Amino acid sequence: MKENADGDANMAEAEDPVPVLTRKHFEEALSHARKSVTAYDLSKFEEFRKKYDPAYAARVAGAAAVKINWPEDNSS
Repeated sequence: MKENADGDANMAEAEDPVPVLTRKHFEEALSHARKSVTAYDLSKFEEFRKKYDPAYAARVAGAAAVKINWPEDNSS
C-alpha cells in the first residue's frame, strides 16, 4: 500500500463484481426467499389493518396483487 502526504493508506484498486444492482439481482434474490409468517397470521393482520386503517381498506378493495414498476431504462 502507498501512503499519501496526509498519511492515509490508499486502497488497492479492485474491480467491483457487482457495479450496479439491476432487476435481475432482485429477481434472483426473491426467487430464494421464503415466507416467514403463516397464512393465518397474515390473514389476522389483514383484517386488523382493514378495520383500523380506512385508507388501506379502500386501496385493497380493488387491488389483486402488488406490482413493482421497474424502470426499463438502465442508463443510470
